[in-house]
Order: sequence, then structure tokens, then C-alpha cells
Amino acid sequence: LSVCMHISIHMNARLLFLCLLFPLSRLAAKPYTPRRMDPVLEPWRWREMSELNGPGALCVDEAIDGTLWFGAVGGVFQYDGLQANWIPFDQAFRADTGAVFSRIPWCTSLVCLPDGRLLAVVDSALFVLEDGAWSMVLEKQGSPDYSTRLALDSDGGIWLLGTYTLRRFSEDFSRHEVVFEVSRNERLTSFCFDDSGNIWLVRSRPFKGVESIRIPVVDGRVQAETQWSTFPIDDEQPGRESGICAGPDGRIWYVDNLGANAVRSFDSRAGAWLPADLPNVNKGYFYIFRDRRDTIWASGAGWLLAIDDPSFYYFSGPKLGLPSVP
Repeated sequence: LSVCMHISIHMNARLLFLCLLFPLSRLAAKPYTPRRMDPVLEPWRWREMSELNGPGALCVDEAIDGTLWFGAVGGVFQYDGLQANWIPFDQAFRADTGAVFSRIPWCTSLVCLPDGRLLAVVDSALFVLEDGAWSMVLEKQGSPDYSTRLALDSDGGIWLLGTYTLRRFSEDFSRHEVVFEVSRNERLTSFCFDDSGNIWLVRSRPFKGVESIRIPVVDGRVQAETQWSTFPIDDEQPGRESGICAGPDGRIWYVDNLGANAVRSFDSRAGAWLPADLPNVNKGYFYIFRDRRDTIWASGAGWLLAIDDPSFYYFSGPKLGLPSVP
């Protein structure tokens, strides 16, 4: 009897040991991989700056000293991280520049020049702020439009996209040329430079859709129009606002504000715009840009899309807690 009890106790202990060992062996077969929180969703990275409440911002750029400049309705303001300095388009502004406005003027685009000057589009006219004083560079060119864009090229040239024209200015504004112009029933909606310095321009034509135009630039010179290339963007109903941006691998990305339209990238081998393979999420983006880490960001009405080719990351409005106003 004692021998049987000994054998039974021994076998029970062995069985218990194997039972305890079984889940450990299963765990060992699947090594633990820590899941890191997406930094975009970390709440401490987002901060509401109450000192910026009120004016509302239509555009923004960063100066060489790290301060931010915002364009708004009725003026611009500078923000150094502590306080905002509001500079209105008041009677003094109108007296200094000779500008005439029929309503409160809007600043729809601005860019901080490397020498500290601020360049701003105000109601489709171009102004420069230098040493606290405004002066007019270019008179009004049509009606104000959100598609107006200012940009600097690698040679110091200043580019202005209006509703109907693409212009280039010299650094001191002593010279400027109209690089491209469309008829009054067409519109230019966005442009960008690729890493080779070439220009990608988007033209919208009624009943003919949207097309991109590649304008080669060699040694700072725009090449003859016979060397330009045109590529249609096959959206049945194009949006009024669009964005175009060059990625780090040479790929060009395109978005517009209509939710029915896909995010597209240009396939240089096929010579065509192809829809991106995205999950079924909200579409419709007003702006697209490339950050310092070479990630492409598209902004919608309260949501963001990050493109780190070949991966895409969608951030909904509830996740970010951003307002649903673009």
C-alpha cells in the first residue's frame, strides 16, 4: 500500500508539474513584442495655446529664428511660444501701402524670407514687411482665393501661385516674370517643387477635368514649353481645393477636398496618376506637405493622414480631439 501511495503521489506531482509547464511552453513559443503608443496620439504632444485664440489662422510659416507667423482675417500675428503680437491691416497699413480694400482684408498665404522679411498675400495683392513697415510688391491679381501659394526655391527665387498665374520674383523683387497663365475660365489650384527643382503645377479646366503639368527647371532656368509634360488626373468631379507634394523617393502625391476622390501618387514608369491603396476611411484633404523627417501629411476636416511610403496612418478627429474645421 505504501508503495502504491508513493507511486500515486509521485505521478500526481509529475502531472502537476507538466500542467504548470504547458502554458509556459506556449508562451515561450510566442515571444513578447512590446506595443509602443503612436507618438501622434500621445496627449502631451498636443497643446492648446489660449494666447492664440481669437484671430483664427488661414496660413502659417516658421521664421529662421523659430517664431511662427500666422495669416488671418484682418492682419497677421507673430508667436514666439509665449505671446502673440498682432499686426492689423489697419489705416496705417493702407496709408503705407496705398492698398484699397472693399472689405476686411484676408491674408491667405505668407512666407518668412531667410533675411527676416515677411512676404504676405493679402486679398490677392503681395506685400512685404521689413523693419516694421509694409510695402506693396504686386497689386491685386483677381479675387482672393485659398489656393494662393507662396514658396521659395533652392536658388532664392520667390514663387507666387495665383488663381490664373504662376509668377517668379527675384530676391529683391526688382524683377518678376509670369511663368504660366491660364484663361479666366480655368484655375491654377496648387504647385510644388520636386527634389530636382522641377515644378509640378495643377490646372483645373471646366468640363475637361484636372491635369498636372511638369515644368522642367535646369540651373534655375525654366525650360521651353515644348519640354513640359501634362498628365491628367482622372477624378470625375474634381474638388475646388487641391494639394500636391513631392515625396522623399521622388514620388509626387496629390489630394483634393472632395471626399469621393482618392489620394493619388504619380507613377513615373507608367506616366500616370494612380489611386493610393488606402483603407476605407474619410477622404477629402485640403492640404498636403512633407515634414523634416520626410513623412507626408495630408490634412482634412478634423483628420490627418500620414504617408510613410509604403505605409499609411489615419488619425480620426475623435482620436486627435481636433476641431472639425479645416
